[in-house]
Amino acid sequence: MKLAALLLQSTTAAAPPTTGMSFLLVLCLILAIVDLFYWKKGGARTPKKTVRKFQYVLLGFVVFSVVGVMTGFGAAAGDVLGISLDFVFIAWECTRYKVRRDNPIAYRIPPPPPPLA
Repeated sequence: MKLAALLLQSTTAAAPPTTGMSFLLVLCLILAIVDLFYWKKGGARTPKKTVRKFQYVLLGFVVFSVVGVMTGFGAAAGDVLGISLDFVFIAWECTRYKVRRDNPIAYRIPPPPPPLA
């Protein structure tokens, strides 16, 4: 009986993600794939200043989660970290979209074939 009470007490179901957030994440994954092809074709990289800002934000979230786990609020820190990282990913893809829009790839148009004689 004590084991059943302990199992019921320790299992808490996390809230399911909202439809809007799921849609944004799927959209960002599609944009990340488009960005991968953009990089492979020689597209522009993100400015180092912008990359550094995102690295500082990610470092802040890591510190936040470590402090949350060490103080005993690991579940709450994990929930907030998950949502926050989703927003960071969305912001990153918006930044990459701006870079792709400002620096389009110059596609070469092949010359027309010579006329048949």
